[in-house]
Amino acid sequence: EAKCQALLSRKQIVSEVFVTFEKESMQREVLATFDVGAINIQQNNCSALPKELLFRGKHVLDVSEASEPNTIRWDDLGCNAFLRVLQRVLTFALTVFIIMGDFFIVKTAFSINLTLGAVVIAVLNFLVPNVFKVINSLESHRHEGSYQASLYIKITLFRWINTAIITAV
Repeated sequence: EAKCQALLSRKQIVSEVFVTFEKESMQREVLATFDVGAINIQQNNCSALPKELLFRGKHVLDVSEASEPNTIRWDDLGCNAFLRVLQRVLTFALTVFIIMGDFFIVKTAFSINLTLGAVVIAVLNFLVPNVFKVINSLESHRHEGSYQASLYIKITLFRWINTAIITAV
């Protein structure tokens, strides 16, 4: 009891709140009641909801159905939007740098020998996705789907350029 009271007395910075319901019908009712549209939420249009439904009487909350608990990346929830965007820009720049390095390596290998070029492409197609997994782990994603999509885009872009573009140039 004392431990709970100590936790309650501390000021907490909250990024998201997850609420559970006993019945799905209750959840649907709450979601329908708080459904005011993205523009009203973004502009904090207090007239979109009755005053008793506003947070602290002056804030329109963005209420939506939560993702499944096993798809939420709990450790990344506290990361703010600016930091997430910055991380993604930096990792994308690193991805482009790796692809440019790949281009020069493969072009050099092809200038030496066609077979060597083909072997280098195969080896890079095998190794570089593992590098992208490490790079992707530097990004904060709220949901596993976002993490997987980011990794997929990096690997697909690399393999497409490595296999189709470089051999045609």
